[in-house]
Amino acid sequence: MKALLTGITALVTRPQPGNAELCDRITAAGGKALAWPAIEVSPLPLSVSSQQALKQLTEYTGVIFVSVNAVTYGINYLLSAANASTSLQWLAVGKTTAQALHKQGIIAEYPRQTASSEALLALPQLRSGQGQRWLIVRGESGRELLAETLRSRGAQVDYLAAYQTSSMPFPAISPRSFLRHHSVTVIIFTSMALIEVFLRYWDGSAAELFQLPIVVVSERMQREATALGFGKIYLATSAYPEHILSCLQQLRPIIL
Repeated sequence: MKALLTGITALVTRPQPGNAELCDRITAAGGKALAWPAIEVSPLPLSVSSQQALKQLTEYTGVIFVSVNAVTYGINYLLSAANASTSLQWLAVGKTTAQALHKQGIIAEYPRQTASSEALLALPQLRSGQGQRWLIVRGESGRELLAETLRSRGAQVDYLAAYQTSSMPFPAISPRSFLRHHSVTVIIFTSMALIEVFLRYWDGSAAELFQLPIVVVSERMQREATALGFGKIYLATSAYPEHILSCLQQLRPIIL
């Protein structure tokens, strides 16, 4: 894939550890990547409700991990639960999350086409929630679609909140000057939270901001970014690095 991204300079806002991997992949493909992990992830002490869920682990149908961070910060709690059941079903939001679980000795089912709550909900295990009880491992907040839909299907749903996020300072005093100085051609966002952090730091005009080419990783993000006012939005089919690189390759003739 060498030289396929020549001329592309991307600001990568994805949190670590995924930021470093994506930057390396862009560089290996001939582009230039500037790292700004706009959100920092850190462990969150378990709430009383999360501790209670662990004590009742054998009563659950299964456990759903919504991100790699959910695995990183939540798996040890589950593996160390004295009454962990071998009959639990393990689900992951996508391939990368499933791979993180596999490294812990857990085989998880996951959507093959894309990583999203919508794709998870289409899995056979979740199509009917009657009599089921699921534990969702996530951060301290996030989309409620997964839990709300499962409850509407008759399932009982609890959360294990294992990590928290905080915004990171922009790597320069002036984002506008930074982008111009480095001739940034595209900004990569893998969640709406990252766009929201960027907007808080932006110091230029709204008109200039909304003409910045951006890559997003879901149709939902595309709709919400459009509603905000962004006019040059390019859609990667998922947040997987290979799909983001494919999107960059396709838009290269357009933005250069």
